[in-house]
Amino acid sequence: MKRDIENIKAKVMIIVGEKERGIMKKSAQILNSKIPDSKLYIAKKMKHGELSLTHTTEYLRILKEFII
Repeated sequence: MKRDIENIKAKVMIIVGEKERGIMKKSAQILNSKIPDSKLYIAKKMKHGELSLTHTTEYLRILKEFII
C-alpha cells in the first residue's frame, strides 16, 4: 500500500461482504483505517460482489445515501 493513501481527500466507501474470505474483510478494514473519513460498509449475509450484482436496488440506495 502506498504511503500517500493517507492523503486521499476523496469521499471513499469500502464495501465488503460479510461472507467474504477473511483476507478480503481484513483488507477492507485496513483500507478503512488508512483512508481518512472513509466509510466501511459490511454487506450482511453476502459474498463477494453479491450486493452490487444481485441486490442492485439496495446497492444503489446505499451509494446514493453515501454520495448525498
